[in-house]
Amino acid sequence: MDNADRVETFLTDHPGRFYCNRCLSDELLGLTVAQVNRITGLLGSVPPYRQGKMICTHCRVDRQCVACGQEPPLPESVEPVQSL
Repeated sequence: MDNADRVETFLTDHPGRFYCNRCLSDELLGLTVAQVNRITGLLGSVPPYRQGKMICTHCRVDRQCVACGQEPPLPESVEPVQSL
């Protein structure tokens, strides 16, 4: 399994959770930050991956993070109530 596969597998195994590159590299996958930056830079723009500045699930620091998974579905529309 190559490094990109390791990152993809980790993110798909943790759907909807955002991780910063530092946590992905140091604490979770053992890759360098530069390696993870290259991989997440490509993944972040391809569905179902998402990238943006937010709180990392692992370290709880506000950083550029990446996650796998779609946005939560919108609630179904409700039929308007008709008055009698």
